[in-house]
Amino acid sequence: MSLTLKININRYLEQGKTGQIVIKLKNEKYLTKVYIEKGEIVYISMGNKDPLEIIDLISTKELEDINFIKDVKISKRLNNFIKNKIKNILESYSFEKKEMVVSEKICSLIEDFIDIIGPIGIIISDNYLRKIGYTKGTNMDLKSYISFVKYLIQELPIEKRESFKNKYLNFD
Repeated sequence: MSLTLKININRYLEQGKTGQIVIKLKNEKYLTKVYIEKGEIVYISMGNKDPLEIIDLISTKELEDINFIKDVKISKRLNNFIKNKIKNILESYSFEKKEMVVSEKICSLIEDFIDIIGPIGIIISDNYLRKIGYTKGTNMDLKSYISFVKYLIQELPIEKRESFKNKYLNFD
């Protein structure tokens, strides 16, 4: 099961957003920037490429990452034919972005775990993190984080498990 955040271009268009959708394509050194105003695509840029050239390129490349920056405006405009072509291509992709858990939350998790079970907690947590290839001080993908928390919960005294679970697996 993949724990990814699905990001859909229509989310920005239907909500009448204004800003810039920034797309990172695999093996491409320039970012693709799609400008939208009040929910309408108005322009696309990538380095010094022509908009039609960009459309051909994005239709053949794999998407790596996507972000939205609010309230970015541009004075340039594309004609409706090109705007619709961009929209159709972007809608055909399934944008996926892994949700990440910040390193500070992971440090807090480990510290609380050690506070509960003592110094052996350092060994238990370090062994698990080494097995999954995690580097301390970096963010962790959500799937690995959930597995890590569930692993640690099993090492806790029964009376501490529920509160620990609520504290570290509650994403409200």
